[in-house]
Amino acid sequence: MDRDGSPDRREEDYYRSHWSRVYREDPSQLDREWHCGYEKALAAILPFVNRAASGAAAPMRGARDDPGDDGAVATTSGNAAATGKVSARGNGLVVDVGCGSSSMGHQMWNDFHFGHLVLTDIDEGVLRTMRERFGTSEASGDGGGGDARRTVRFVACDARDMSDVDTASCAVVVDKGTLDALSGEDHKTAMLRECARICDFANGGIIVSVSFAAAARVALLRSTSDELGLESFTRVVGDGDPKYGGEAVFVSVLGRGLWDVSAGLARCELTETVLARVARSGSVIEDEPPDSGDELTLFDGDL
Repeated sequence: MDRDGSPDRREEDYYRSHWSRVYREDPSQLDREWHCGYEKALAAILPFVNRAASGAAAPMRGARDDPGDDGAVATTSGNAAATGKVSARGNGLVVDVGCGSSSMGHQMWNDFHFGHLVLTDIDEGVLRTMRERFGTSEASGDGGGGDARRTVRFVACDARDMSDVDTASCAVVVDKGTLDALSGEDHKTAMLRECARICDFANGGIIVSVSFAAAARVALLRSTSDELGLESFTRVVGDGDPKYGGEAVFVSVLGRGLWDVSAGLARCELTETVLARVARSGSVIEDEPPDSGDELTLFDGDL
């Protein structure tokens, strides 16, 4: 990183050449859906996305500028947000950061009828593939919603510097494996700060991160959330406990007023088991070391 916090050109060139080589040497990567499918990830965080869609549909600009606010926004009544998908009514922006070959951002944009979608990636080649897949121009059609105002754009940029995206403009910022693709905590933190810059938290906006089920990821999301005055929420999604060979990923949300929303979610035994183990021992696999009573060790030191 440069002194002003912006990505160093050499770092950008490294990431660009690396992913260009990955896709060139193994074209099957262009059909890969990283970590887990869209529906499985969405099921873990649906109430949060519904709140973001509701905030985009009926924005309350400036209503929640205070980080200490309880996060209330205009939402659907009753339990509708917990059982169905709220329409953003052709409003709001979804940004898929480092989209690669993932369709998650596009599916969310289409599913909740958000107004606009920006797919970013450092590799222009994969963006060409996504443009062919989702639309042949930067003002792509209606996504099934019949509203010509809805647009899709493709932006080649570093995930740590999305200067083409306005501050506080996004209802949902999607990270599906991009944190995992960056080298070192400094780069990952820089990306999260940039995601926070573009996210419209004041109207229920959220950052969604789908990542490896790694203890260090929990620590990073929590420490960065604390730094930015946000809350973080994590669900473990998979076919079983990784301690016993199960495949699992973390699906996390960063935003404001999350705990009020999460109260409507059913308990997840796998999540409780894995996160309790992480708190005890700093690992998703190993259990609490003998005679260790310090549950804060995970969040200390350089993870």
